Amino acid sequence: YQKVLHLRPRPIGLVQLPPEVLDEIMKLLDWQDILRLRQTCKLLSDATRTKSIWINLFNASNSCHPCSPLRLEHPMELYTAHELEYLVLRRSSAEILRKSQTKLLPRLTRHFPIGPSDVGALTLIHGGRWLLTASETGSVSYFDLDARELTKRPLIPNQLEYFPDSKHGVSMTLDNSDECGLFSFNLAMFVGRTASSSPGVEIFQIWHIRLNPDQSNGMSLSATLLSAFHREQYGKLASFSLLGKFIALGVSLWGQSNAHSYITIVDWAVADVHNQLHPGSLSYPRMITHFPMIPYDVQLLPGDRIVVLAEATIRIYHTKSFEVTTNSPPIAFHGWTEYASPTTWHFDDALCGNSLSRPYVCHNTNTLRLVFKSPQTIHGLIIPANPIGAKPQVVTLMELDMHFNRMFCLGYNGGIMHSRSPCFRMLDYSWPDDVSVGCSNSLSVEFDGDRFLQFISAFDEASGRVVVCNQRELIAFDFSSI
Repeated sequence: YQKVLHLRPRPIGLVQLPPEVLDEIMKLLDWQDILRLRQTCKLLSDATRTKSIWINLFNASNSCHPCSPLRLEHPMELYTAHELEYLVLRRSSAEILRKSQTKLLPRLTRHFPIGPSDVGALTLIHGGRWLLTASETGSVSYFDLDARELTKRPLIPNQLEYFPDSKHGVSMTLDNSDECGLFSFNLAMFVGRTASSSPGVEIFQIWHIRLNPDQSNGMSLSATLLSAFHREQYGKLASFSLLGKFIALGVSLWGQSNAHSYITIVDWAVADVHNQLHPGSLSYPRMITHFPMIPYDVQLLPGDRIVVLAEATIRIYHTKSFEVTTNSPPIAFHGWTEYASPTTWHFDDALCGNSLSRPYVCHNTNTLRLVFKSPQTIHGLIIPANPIGAKPQVVTLMELDMHFNRMFCLGYNGGIMHSRSPCFRMLDYSWPDDVSVGCSNSLSVEFDGDRFLQFISAFDEASGRVVVCNQRELIAFDFSSI
């Protein structure tokens, strides 16, 4: 008889699999496994650079960060696999660094010389690539921080003439309603000038900023003025916030007898100086209410709400309860009661911070979230998106190991704090319902050089970038290892 041979099937390795099957397998892996495969052989290394894999990992990263997802500057199909890989790995690297217990050192530090009045305000656009700086006379410039060398490029020209004997001020804020994936947003800018020997002026402007391809196959920013209106020269502007068609101003009257601070909300298109109903005047309609303390920060929220932060309280108001008037303060206050609008919620504590994070829209929990601090705690404020029903709640995100009465830039899961000395601390914290809750962490960084300007700094947690400045230079730190 003939003996039947039983042959074992030869195992098939990854390199023998059809490319489409290998691609599907790699979509099941996380980014660490993808990078390990890249070290095995050329065939697998090439396979890990497939765009479909990095689209999948980009979406997975955003699924892990539903309240602070990465945003694209243009449609996904225009990105290369390498560009998507860079975005995913840069964020992951920045997170790993914030959670580490080792000494914090920047991967890259860049310096750009500035003059005494060149930078009165700055902001990092979400994603950390674009830095906007505003001078004391209202000119705005931008830097592409993804470029190796820092290059200053003009965006908005001067808005006021510089008077040597005057005090100038400038501030900027971004539109809180910007959730679009493509790169386009509105910017609000305040420019002011006061002097005893010349007329003072306070102007608000709303600009639309867009990303455009330039002639050198790169990218540039452009700005279009949407609205400009004057503010009454009464009290001191303490804070402002932009959401859609409304801008909210927190004005301090602290120290003036028989006067209270106030919050005013304006439809910036209606208030425009070119509106024929009130050409160039202050008689535009506004919603207004008294506030008993200095409104250090205000943040407009969807659902006709506003959050106000003061020294010893944080409060939420329904803006529809505000008085509507065309009279500018102080005329608008004649006959008013001391507190015109009731709060819908408040949290009282000995707050020493002076800023809130921007609002984060969390679609997975149908909530809005902000971050703020009390003397030794970083708090999270959770606000139901539907104003009818559950009450807001405050949760603890991180306990600080000492009393910090300093400048804070707070993001959803991380932030920085610093004073005037050339050093800062980078923070990492988690929300109670985060998918992967880790221990909070605080890492210190110290530098040689001039003292920082305390209230001019920016932090972007998605990229791990920090920007500070002193009297002589801008300093951009990259902490991601990518």
